[in-house]
Amino acid sequence: YKRQVINMTGNVIENNTIGILFYECNNSYAIHLNATKNSRAGIEIFQTSYLTLENVWVRENKAGLYFNTSQNNTAVKLHTINNTGEEIYFHSSKDNIIVDSVIINNVTGNDTLSAAVSRNILLNTTLNTSRLGFADSYSNISRQWYLTFYVLDNESIPVADANVSLNDTLGSNYTGLTDRYAYAYFNLTEFRETSAGKTYYSNYTWNITKKGYMSNTSMVNMSRNRNINVTINLLGGIPDTEPPTTPIVYDGYDYIDYDW
Repeated sequence: YKRQVINMTGNVIENNTIGILFYECNNSYAIHLNATKNSRAGIEIFQTSYLTLENVWVRENKAGLYFNTSQNNTAVKLHTINNTGEEIYFHSSKDNIIVDSVIINNVTGNDTLSAAVSRNILLNTTLNTSRLGFADSYSNISRQWYLTFYVLDNESIPVADANVSLNDTLGSNYTGLTDRYAYAYFNLTEFRETSAGKTYYSNYTWNITKKGYMSNTSMVNMSRNRNINVTINLLGGIPDTEPPTTPIVYDGYDYIDYDW
């Protein structure tokens, strides 16, 4: 397939060598894919970049989803079930990401197999983490989760443009700003695994700051998705301009509003 948008609603591709092959399908989008009982792979992505697959079901193939010499592709809402070899096979493939997906463990193979210097990401994906396989010492796979901050001041007013800084256990730093609705979003790594074992990046220490506010510093364990409400206290305030307000409003540790 080399079309820009592919919709395969209602079609089940079965009993072939490869159920669905994406070859050089760069910058494309495919939705509602279903492949079963194919002898090599349910879906193979070959020499392709920036392809997005959404709502994918692959069952009882040898490999469920096979990334072959492909980079920067995304599979969203992937369901890979009881494939006899590997549920997901990465071969010489990097920076691909599996998002919001479910890998149902099979009896005979790995949930993922990474080979030929493959480095990829599983984001908010359910699987058996004891069945991540590696065919070489250079490949790795990272497990990530969503972290969402919602930042308020001590009067429960949302705070836009607050600076959010996080540090992992290895000393790497991640930064962002709250948006107009006071949210900041991160995808953070719980661990990265190679043939030698897991390296954990969690726990993360956060620091949230904005001029005119006290900072808020704490820690979070990223072994699942997290939604955190954070309060940063005002250092000062602006006198009330409309009478009356009851009770007197306390704006921070060093200022009290004047009420008419």
